[in-house]
Amino acid sequence: MFFWILNFYFFIAYLVIARMRGREKTFLILATIHLILVSAFRSVNVGTDTFYYAKAYKYLAGHSRLYWHAMSNSKAFIAYLKACTKILPGINGYVVVTSVPLLVMVAFFIYKYSKNYYLSIWLFVFLYFYFNSLNTARQYLAMSLTLIFFYLFDIKKYFFAMIIGALAVGVHSAALPCVALCVVVSVIKWTPQLTLFTTLGIHFLNIIVPIAVSIFVRILPQYEWIRKYLFSASYSSKGRSSMLYSLYGEVTIILGMYWIFWKYKKIRLVVFGEEIKSKNEIDDHSLQIMQRMMVIVSIATMLYMFYSKVIMFNRMASILFLFIIVLLSNVLANLDGRHKPIMYIFLVPLIAFTYYQLQQGIAGTGEYYSYLFNMK
Repeated sequence: MFFWILNFYFFIAYLVIARMRGREKTFLILATIHLILVSAFRSVNVGTDTFYYAKAYKYLAGHSRLYWHAMSNSKAFIAYLKACTKILPGINGYVVVTSVPLLVMVAFFIYKYSKNYYLSIWLFVFLYFYFNSLNTARQYLAMSLTLIFFYLFDIKKYFFAMIIGALAVGVHSAALPCVALCVVVSVIKWTPQLTLFTTLGIHFLNIIVPIAVSIFVRILPQYEWIRKYLFSASYSSKGRSSMLYSLYGEVTIILGMYWIFWKYKKIRLVVFGEEIKSKNEIDDHSLQIMQRMMVIVSIATMLYMFYSKVIMFNRMASILFLFIIVLLSNVLANLDGRHKPIMYIFLVPLIAFTYYQLQQGIAGTGEYYSYLFNMK
């Protein structure tokens, strides 16, 4: 635990230095390098699943195929690991070849879309995404590939987008519906009204589906398996993270809707005699990106809220919810100086959340060990 507290002070130092020199990109670079070094040089015992995958990685160094493993059907991931074993055949090579591309892609996505790198990195770390990535590297690699797919599709590099999308699905099957969703939200021309009705519709569907399924299986009991599949507690979770993510997802959507309607002069909110207005110019492209991400985060929020214990839905939610590191940072970055306390109200509690998660050893990342010092 001491190691993570020490790293927190390192990040504070990066932030102060970057702020003093007015170089936000410098902070993003320093923070990314720092996170990569910590992740790439960790022991395979950091993370409850890491050793399981690292052992398979070492096995692949001397064999062409992998049987009876969680990633046996992830052909693209196995092919990637197999190629990497030619350069880093040892068991610790696994943490290097998963950590580096994963974090580079997340940083690239932040660089392209975030209006405040400080907030995006803060959210990536203190929403526990970074610590979870130390445990479920395969899933997070698929998540980061999905982010890059979103970017390539946005800039109309469709051929390369399809390649990256196929790789994301090849790494983890849960990325398939997420990649498809990115395509759908990217081809739609969003308006404030459409975004509002879509997010409300997503909420309504997730409330009504459990009721409809219950009525359906009561009439036709032979389809009871549908309810068991959708609502069975097949995922071991106490729901703390899911509840927090649902809360932050809802807040993000509400703030996003405010800026959208504020942009078109449809709404004005006054707090203590001061109008809450954007300090940044919200151009049309940024508005489209915001609305796409809002729909994505809305779906992830509802999955966390209603289906967090269903394994596949939980993994889908994890992939989609990663977009919040840019979306929430952007909606908070629009606040002018007089309303900065609103931002701190949302960000400061995450420190307590992360501290508690680490204390509880969630994802097996509470303690840090490095293979550089032969620490097992």
